[in-house]
Amino acid sequence: MPHSDPCGCARFPSSEQAYEVSEARLIKVTHQLALQGWIVAVRCKEGGMCLAHMTQQINIDAVVLGMESDFVLVECFDSDD
Repeated sequence: MPHSDPCGCARFPSSEQAYEVSEARLIKVTHQLALQGWIVAVRCKEGGMCLAHMTQQINIDAVVLGMESDFVLVECFDSDD
């Protein structure tokens, strides 16, 4: 689990190591989650992120649908055709 500071925010360097993702990918995902209001991105030397809502208020279905723009598994399932 990534280290956090006293306010409870996860820091980018430890999150990268804990989840084995690149800094670029972590920033891209964090940016999208922040734009949608799921997290608050903390700008500082080390950077970090905090949940914007209580965990009970977060619907994983809404998060995934907001992050993925296209769930078409096969072209023939696309309703636009």
